[in-house]
Amino acid sequence: MEDGIVYLGQSIGLIESIETVSDIVNSIVEGAEKCLTNAFSTIKKAPVEPLIIE
Repeated sequence: MEDGIVYLGQSIGLIESIETVSDIVNSIVEGAEKCLTNAFSTIKKAPVEPLIIE
């Protein structure tokens, strides 16, 4: 939108609660941990050949 008025509730939705910064950061970290755990579990493990150094 270039010109006009956009009311806050219309641009981001209704605000249901006000959280502390700590709660927001913890929520983001928990979500990231779940995503990383899920991504790690989908990695196909390739066999590793021993390295022989002479």
